[in-house]
Amino acid sequence: MNTLFSTPPGVAPPEATGLENRASPLPYCAPRLTKHERFDMISEFTRKQHGSTGFTLVELLVVMAIIAILAAILFPALNAARLRSYDADCISNLRQIGTALYGYATDSGGYFPMPDTTAAPDCYANQSNVLFNALGEYIPADSDVWFCKRYAGVHKTASGAPDRQTYYYWAWNIPGSAIDIADESISSNSSWCSVGLTTNLPARVLMSDRFVAQSAGITVTDPARDATHNAEDRQYHAGTRLEATPDLPGTTVLLLGGSAMKVSPQDGVFN
Repeated sequence: MNTLFSTPPGVAPPEATGLENRASPLPYCAPRLTKHERFDMISEFTRKQHGSTGFTLVELLVVMAIIAILAAILFPALNAARLRSYDADCISNLRQIGTALYGYATDSGGYFPMPDTTAAPDCYANQSNVLFNALGEYIPADSDVWFCKRYAGVHKTASGAPDRQTYYYWAWNIPGSAIDIADESISSNSSWCSVGLTTNLPARVLMSDRFVAQSAGITVTDPARDATHNAEDRQYHAGTRLEATPDLPGTTVLLLGGSAMKVSPQDGVFN
């Protein structure tokens, strides 16, 4: 009797099915795939699950058009922000120079430094070693404060460095070079006014960034640069173009009292 299929006493044995002595079937083994076949299988499965991953020509053109539109919108805004940063930097420089001038005057009986020469245009346009030495305690001669960044970026010497000083110095012949705090009105004795520049300002001009204004009878000149620029009108804070006539607000000035602002060399402050 086959003990594997024995039944308890009193229980009828199950009917024979013929399976008692059948061997168990062997497990199914898939054929072994190569590495390339497995990769192809996975790639095919991925494509079926997610669809094609490539871009059509129309999609690429749409993306390029969107990028071009965004660039057209952003570039003018970025350029305007860059120009405003030039204005802010120049005004900050002039205010620092003003603080140094007043510090010097406080220690010198109320007098501003004299330039190297009193002959125009060298008295205001040329770099003044006397001014550098006088204010050296407050601003080092090699400090970036002496440079208008936009002017320095346009004009560079063969060595790659801009002029040592890129600001005009108008303060030297304010009457007797003495500070008169009680009278900040424009005076005909000011070197700024003596070359035909505006009197429509709240106070006398101590310094300004460089500019050339040959039209409208204004004789301000930049002798170091006129030969290369044919002495045309130009201002470095008038916007994107440098060739700006003096009736436009494009020059930053330092006023008696220490304030700085952007004005028109010909017409002064606009209301």
